[in-house]
Amino acid sequence: MYTLNLPIMTITKNKSAAFLFRSLICICLFQLIALTAQAQLSLSGGVTYDYSPSLSYGERQDVGSLFSFFGDLEYQQIIGRLQFSSILAGTFESGNLESGYGIHGSLGYNFAPTEQLRIPVMLTAGGSFITYNNGFNGSTSGSVFTDGSPQLGVTISPYYLLNEHLALMGAFRYLKGFVATEQSQAIDLTNLSLGIRFTL
Repeated sequence: MYTLNLPIMTITKNKSAAFLFRSLICICLFQLIALTAQAQLSLSGGVTYDYSPSLSYGERQDVGSLFSFFGDLEYQQIIGRLQFSSILAGTFESGNLESGYGIHGSLGYNFAPTEQLRIPVMLTAGGSFITYNNGFNGSTSGSVFTDGSPQLGVTISPYYLLNEHLALMGAFRYLKGFVATEQSQAIDLTNLSLGIRFTL
């Protein structure tokens, strides 16, 4: 009798352990779904037109425009942003800047002074890359080179809610560049933005 019951007891224990393990997984999944539903996450995105009164590359100073796409993720009043910016080369005064783009991430706090007005204040980090022609006064006869610079800065990006899905927004962003290699130079950027923000 003992030798016959041993396999049955082992099978029973294995089934009980498997059932307990599956039950624990299901409980964890249901708890995760419940927490996600209660998390009050908000996803937004938008597009802006940016004016840069100061873009410096080493000792060179320039003025021009950019456009940006961004996405925001909010949890309560904590906000994170991922932003891609591209220069509009024809708008820069020197004519030496041929192309350029930047990718930046921001994290901060979304202040709510009124029901319609929000003011995110965020620390920003990322990098910018430019293609530059060192010809005299915008001449295309100079050599063309590409350089990049890591950047740290701050973004203040107030927006006004027209309804629960649409907002008008502006932004002030200052980015301080750092030298990446011995052959590169720092890229500093200040820009003012106007745009539209959509919330899902």
